[in-house]
Amino acid sequence: LLDFAKENDELQNKLHLFTVALFNAHDLLSLQNTSVKNLRAIFSVPHAAVHLWKEEPPSVEVLAFADQHAQPVCLHQAVFDTAKWFGETAEYLRSFAYMPLRANNQTIGMLIIASVDAKRFYPGMGTIFLQRIADIVSAALSQHL
Repeated sequence: LLDFAKENDELQNKLHLFTVALFNAHDLLSLQNTSVKNLRAIFSVPHAAVHLWKEEPPSVEVLAFADQHAQPVCLHQAVFDTAKWFGETAEYLRSFAYMPLRANNQTIGMLIIASVDAKRFYPGMGTIFLQRIADIVSAALSQHL
């Protein structure tokens, strides 16, 4: 029980550091870059991608996938054409966390974090911290859209 509490405290601290880092982004591009950079640095997630529909409209399938999931979704394979968002590393990725980004009740994009470790993100894992990350990034982005 103490280990679980310690892990939650560590995650809360990381979430705080991530949130504070986003306040230093002053435009849309720096916000996207800051989000990816800090997911890597703070959460040790080497593979992250932020795609905004305004800049790069998704396929119909990806848009439908994002719209139908109110919460983050963790999978062992990339959905539809999202693997290409990771470039050359895509073929090595074995687990994915999909976080739809929303503003004013509309899906504005998708944040995906991925790992070569199939056990990092898996169906059925708790997603409360992933949802908080998605909410924070969504709120920050909405100021620039």
